[in-house]
Amino acid sequence: MKVDYLVVGQGLAGTHICHQLQQRGKSFTVIDKGIEGTSSDIAAGVINPVTGHRYVKSWMVDQLLESARTIYNQFEKLLNAKLIYDQNIIRIIFNDTHQKNWEKIHFNPAIEKYLAEKSTLWGYEDLIHPVLNYGELKGSLRIDVSLLIRSYRAYLQRENLIKEEAFDLDDLDIQDKIIYKGIKAENIILCVGSAIPQKSLFSFLPFTLAKGEVVNLKINKIQPQKMLRHKSFLVPLGDQNYWTGGGYEWEFKDTLPSQSFMKNWKKSMDLTLKVPYQILNHKAAVRPCAEDRRPFLGTHPIYPNIHIFNGLGTKGTSLSPYWSKHLIDHLENGIELNKEVDIKRCLT
Repeated sequence: MKVDYLVVGQGLAGTHICHQLQQRGKSFTVIDKGIEGTSSDIAAGVINPVTGHRYVKSWMVDQLLESARTIYNQFEKLLNAKLIYDQNIIRIIFNDTHQKNWEKIHFNPAIEKYLAEKSTLWGYEDLIHPVLNYGELKGSLRIDVSLLIRSYRAYLQRENLIKEEAFDLDDLDIQDKIIYKGIKAENIILCVGSAIPQKSLFSFLPFTLAKGEVVNLKINKIQPQKMLRHKSFLVPLGDQNYWTGGGYEWEFKDTLPSQSFMKNWKKSMDLTLKVPYQILNHKAAVRPCAEDRRPFLGTHPIYPNIHIFNGLGTKGTSLSPYWSKHLIDHLENGIELNKEVDIKRCLT
C-alpha cells in the first residue's frame, strides 16, 4: 500500500490532521488502537474567549474561533452530526477584586465584543446557592468532541482508512520514504497525545503531562442552556446531564480516577449546588502540554519526512482546527511555520 501520509493517532489532533489532508485530496492511512479514556474522549469541548479571574482574552481567540466554526461545520456536514453548540458562559464573581477586574474589561475594546449586553442566570438561580455577582460572556462554543471522534472513526472504518492496532515504533523503517508494516508513505505525522512512541523521536520537546478528572452528573430540574463557570465548569449536555471538571495534577502516580479528586469535587459541588444531583460517572485522562503553552508543530531535525502535531494542552478544541490547517499548509504549500508553535523554538 502506498499513501501520501501515515497518521498515528486519531484523537482530536489526528482527526483534524486527517480532515486537512482530505481537503487537499491527499491519501492517508491512520494507525490507532482506539483506547477509551483519552483526553479527547472526556473533553468538555469548551472554547472560551476570556479566561481566568483577571478575565484575559485567550491567545489568538479571534482567529481560532473563526477557524473552529468553519472546520467543525465541515465535520457536521461530512458526518451528518450535530457538533457545534453556541452557549454563553456565565462567570460567577466571588469577591470585590474579581468584581473590579470584571468592570475593567468593559473598557477593553478587544474584549468588549465578548461581553453580553445583559447578564442573566437563566435558570441557574434555581440550582445554585446565592452568589456575590456574575457576568456573562458571549461568542463561546461547545463542541461535542466525543461524538466527533466516534463519528469520524466510523467514517474512517467505512472508507478503509484506518488500521485499528497499537503503533509500534520498532516496526518503523525510516528511509527516503516511511515504511511501516507494508505501508509506504511519503510522510508520517505523529498525533499520539501522551503516548510514549513519539518521545524517542522528539525527546527534546519539553512535554509536561497533566492529569485531569471529570464527573458527569444529572440534575432533575429544568436545564439551563448556558455554561456556568463557578468553582468549576458546569456544562449542560442535554437530557438534564452535565459535564463538570476542575483543575489538573502535574504530579500523579497513575491515570485512574482518584478518591482525593472526588472528595474535593464533591465538597466544591455541594457548595455550588443547592439541589440534589446524581453522579453518573467519574473519569480521568492524561493530556500532553507544552511548558510555554503553545502547541508543537513541525518536522524532525534529522528526518525530513517525520512530523509532529501535539502539545495542544487544555485548549485542544480551539487550537486543533487552526493549527492542523497551518501544519498541512506548511507541508503541502511551503508556508513558514509560526515561530511560536514551530518545534525549532526548542532547539535554540
